[in-house]
Amino acid sequence: MSATLPEIQLAERFFNSLSEHGIAYCILRNAEEVQQGDAHDIDMTVDAEHLAKAESLLQQVATDSGWKKHLQTGTATDPVNIKCYHYYLADEGEQKISILHIDIFPTFTWKGYILLDNKALLQGGDTEGIYRQAAPATEAVCNLFVRLLFNGYVKDKYKESIQRTFSSYEEEVMSRMQHFLTAEKAQEICRHAQQGEWTRIEQARSSI
Repeated sequence: MSATLPEIQLAERFFNSLSEHGIAYCILRNAEEVQQGDAHDIDMTVDAEHLAKAESLLQQVATDSGWKKHLQTGTATDPVNIKCYHYYLADEGEQKISILHIDIFPTFTWKGYILLDNKALLQGGDTEGIYRQAAPATEAVCNLFVRLLFNGYVKDKYKESIQRTFSSYEEEVMSRMQHFLTAEKAQEICRHAQQGEWTRIEQARSSI
């Protein structure tokens, strides 16, 4: 990891600030990639009771570090829907612009339906260090269903890790899926994922 990258520095300051204020959070996808330097686009969840404070801390560390807000969508008073924060840092000397985009998901929601609430997203996630990963079962379920529900397919990038996690953490995976699926449908999807039967999962989208 290159700690000199401006976006890494800002991300770490934000994570440290959340930790110092006792605010639970975790990175929902690609935590290792973020830690290794690919911090341009971070998906995470934050304890919904402290969304307003988290937003304030992000703005504070960004301002203190010379970053400017380019775009913000969503409000910290909404405990359900995604909040997007887009910051940039212009280095006139090197004629370079650094960008950091953070999406905070208080819940995993599709078309107004809450699939995993805030507590479920944070359940079993890391509590040590600052690059706190979501629980493997949570990450795998989110990676499976986000593209499936929105776009009708399972993203190739995540297939191997989904298959591995659904096999190694079956009980936890089933527990997450039964937040929004019947036990029978959850078992069906789990079995297909364990066997790498992605087409069958995609064909089941309408019934899901």
